[in-house]
Amino acid sequence: MPPAKRRVVAVQTQQMPQSQETPTPKRRVGRPQGEASTIVNVRLPLPLVARLDRYLDRLEGQTGLKATRGMIARRALELFLVTHEDEASPSARAGRQPGHDEPAVPVLRRRTGARPKAQ
Repeated sequence: MPPAKRRVVAVQTQQMPQSQETPTPKRRVGRPQGEASTIVNVRLPLPLVARLDRYLDRLEGQTGLKATRGMIARRALELFLVTHEDEASPSARAGRQPGHDEPAVPVLRRRTGARPKAQ
């Protein structure tokens, strides 16, 4: 069986208005430029997500800046790690070695109102 004949249709060229002649810049796709990163999936309880969303709404109302869950989570994790790395580093304790009454990693204790014992 011979191949079917193709129908050729003539297309007229249309003039584009001046404003549409310059192509709009395309949004970049892929990983953002800068520091190397990866995606980490974390399962969060719904009440925690609701608290986070309320915080984001309040932050936007106070500052007028739009933030996302990821931005807040990234910043919170960064601050948490910096705080705990500083507490656990020997330089933060001015070179002192942990003694028998001082743990290697500081332990946060609740204030009970009682004064510490004098040594």
